[in-house]
Amino acid sequence: LWVNADVANVTTIIDTTTLEVKAVVHTPADLVAMGAKPHDVIVGPQGRFAYVSVVGVPGPEDYVIQYDTETLMEVGRAAVGDDPHLSVTPRTGYLYVPCQGADAVFVLDRDTLEPVRMVDIPGAHGAGMPNGGKYFYTANLPGGGDDALWAINTRTLRVAGQPADSPYGVPHNIALTPNGKKLYLTHSGPNNKVTVYEIGKPSPTPVLIGEVTVGDNPFGLAYVP
Repeated sequence: LWVNADVANVTTIIDTTTLEVKAVVHTPADLVAMGAKPHDVIVGPQGRFAYVSVVGVPGPEDYVIQYDTETLMEVGRAAVGDDPHLSVTPRTGYLYVPCQGADAVFVLDRDTLEPVRMVDIPGAHGAGMPNGGKYFYTANLPGGGDDALWAINTRTLRVAGQPADSPYGVPHNIALTPNGKKLYLTHSGPNNKVTVYEIGKPSPTPVLIGEVTVGDNPFGLAYVP
């Protein structure tokens, strides 16, 4: 388990069986010197690489750092848009990086971090994919509820279908059922709602079917089968 700590500027690696701390990886010193902090983290499908996004770099760019999971050494780095998050799927060889400040999803080669495509999506923030990985979903966090959810076809790397509206503002983080038939969306800030959507065929556009009242400022979420 890879866990980011943005005050200590480290990523802690934990054995999920023993809960023992196996290693601590320090955020690159040159980025920390510029004010960067680790933010999002994900391990690739084959477990060969881990990816950490760092935020807080002055200017319009932040970074994604690629680590070898055996040596724990930095083996790649890519400049992306401001406020990057991360998602991967075994279906493709890409890393999907929604960047709210750039109004885009950066698609990188998962092995080399070379840029593949930039998909324009306003306020792209949250990141979610079902197990099959046919569509990648992101949320338009600053959009106020209009055009809140967007889908990208992970093969063509183009927007699929139409964006879906949500009844509340600050659409933030996303979770999907493993089969991709339902999507859950937190609404952060002044809200206390999680909205629920159904995704049918052939359109990938989520359709609102309900909502759940939770605590104030709901943030991250996960679906447990």
